[in-house]
Amino acid sequence: MAIDVIQRPDHTYEAPGGILLPGITSRLKASNVYYEFSGDFADTSKGNRVHAAIHYAIEGDLKEESVDPEEIGYVRSALKFIEQEKIEVIKAEYAVGTLEFGYATKIDLYCRWRGKPTVVNWKTGGVYRAYAIQSALEALIFSPEPHERLGVHLSVDGLPKLKHYTDRSDYAVAKAALTVAGWVKKGA
Repeated sequence: MAIDVIQRPDHTYEAPGGILLPGITSRLKASNVYYEFSGDFADTSKGNRVHAAIHYAIEGDLKEESVDPEEIGYVRSALKFIEQEKIEVIKAEYAVGTLEFGYATKIDLYCRWRGKPTVVNWKTGGVYRAYAIQSALEALIFSPEPHERLGVHLSVDGLPKLKHYTDRSDYAVAKAALTVAGWVKKGA
């Protein structure tokens, strides 16, 4: 069952009752699902800026002049996706977790797509296999209710590319990653 959580500066999450939950990224790193990424993650500041700008844009509070001109296309790309796909926005940058599976995350966009509850990941870089597992972990938070999973690859030219994750085996890999990460971190 999904519960609202509070994201902490150390990328863990606080659930009701002061329960601390690790984030999805730490689980995927510990289980080596992120093997495609060389070394540590690249600079995440661009992604953070783009995500924040998209969040403001969705809420109608974005001042475009506050966005780096080289990054505004990503924001327009996200808004084009929302418009073209007739997305019903439920929450943007939604901090949510699950006590059952013991983790939390911040979902870029929680919405209804084609009438179905959906988790969306904004992507501003390359395409990696691990994104399917990341989206499976996001959808598992809402178990047992099924959710659609989308990766929306944003571009500076404003044209989004949609990746609909449909492989059911992603859930088995996601659960295995949680088990391995728990073992590696000794339950942390």
